[in-house]
Amino acid sequence: MAQDIKEVINSELIEALNAMQPEAAPGVVKVYVEGESDIPFWTACLLPWSRDGRWFDVGVYRRRDTAQGDTAEAEVRHVTGKQQLLNEFADDRLGPNMLLAIDADYDWIMEEYQYSPLHPEYTFSERIRSCPYILHTYLYGIENYQCHPLALESIWSKIAGRCMAAEHRGQLERWSVMMEPLFMLHLVSVEQRDFTYPLKKMKEWIHRFPVPFGKTEGEWKKLEAAIEEEYRKEEGYMGERETVRDAIKSRLAERGFGPKDYCLLVCGHSLRECGVMQKLPGLICAERSKSINAINTEGNETEREKLLRQFEKYTGVNRVNRVDDVSTRLTRLMDDFTDIHLIPGCHKRIQDDLRSIYGCG
Repeated sequence: MAQDIKEVINSELIEALNAMQPEAAPGVVKVYVEGESDIPFWTACLLPWSRDGRWFDVGVYRRRDTAQGDTAEAEVRHVTGKQQLLNEFADDRLGPNMLLAIDADYDWIMEEYQYSPLHPEYTFSERIRSCPYILHTYLYGIENYQCHPLALESIWSKIAGRCMAAEHRGQLERWSVMMEPLFMLHLVSVEQRDFTYPLKKMKEWIHRFPVPFGKTEGEWKKLEAAIEEEYRKEEGYMGERETVRDAIKSRLAERGFGPKDYCLLVCGHSLRECGVMQKLPGLICAERSKSINAINTEGNETEREKLLRQFEKYTGVNRVNRVDDVSTRLTRLMDDFTDIHLIPGCHKRIQDDLRSIYGCG
């Protein structure tokens, strides 16, 4: 018989009791995410539902190492990553007061996504789609929101002090259309689970054929030719699986994604690191130079100094205008991007999921 109530009320019991609370009950809602960097995104998504005594505690799940016993000295282990979270929390541990918030990867667009032939047990697609207390991004990951064309335009204006130039708009969508054949090779391979073109291969293609932001039309044509040549080497594989490809494209279209949107479904981390972060800082520096030069033609020295200080404060980068400083600022704004409403389609889907839990909002 237990001698101390502390021996009985452990963390798992408290979590189970939280999950059993009435649907509309106010109070603290624990939301566990894949990593610390995911907290700003999910906090922004949940903010409209923080009211009437309800607020969301978004963070990484921590548990004590049970091998060391339930003692104060037991090592606290962080449970990070999608598979680890889903393995840790069965559906009956979740509820209106305890949610998971994870990247969708391909779990939303495939019947049963298996990310690796080495781990056939990691297939969570049906569970993720059916459990109301597992929120997901609907795009491949949070980085895809950060790299969304509308997000990039917003971030660009905050650093450059002026709107993105017309010639840079639409370039991500153009790249997306060019990459469609290779992306379909990858998706067909994953759908069929033969892993001829696994995620590693798709990442490799994104590295080899990055978005040529700011490049000339001739350079765009060279990229298109290189992608077509790469596909011709592999098209024999697709020739036998065209019906599978067409079914995937139809499924994506039903969810609102055409070829120009496929950039939102590829591995967002690779897209961000190989396309956006490699190309945009230099382009933004050039736009900032235009703003700084325009300021230097204004009024007298005192007025110019005042305007330059305002420009530095607004953009978060000093007037020296080094590429490294712009790159650091770009990274920070992308990491902290919370203007999720700029991506209305997927933002609405997440809000609809929350509405199904907490009622009208």
